[in-house]
Amino acid sequence: MPECGFCRMVMDFLKARGIEFEEVSIPSSKEAQHFMESHGYISAPVTVIGDKEIMGAEISEIKKALGL
Repeated sequence: MPECGFCRMVMDFLKARGIEFEEVSIPSSKEAQHFMESHGYISAPVTVIGDKEIMGAEISEIKKALGL
């Protein structure tokens, strides 16, 4: 989400470690809106790593999913 501090926190974490990612803006992507609605998410960020979905800026969970 634009102006989302938690979204920025996750992206900064990934960038600092040289981990490539795709940023998807929910307001401008119908696919992202459908994903959020169909999975019951009501806020961002949602980080998808393989088949794992991590709600919020849960850096410890992101590290675990990445094997860090």
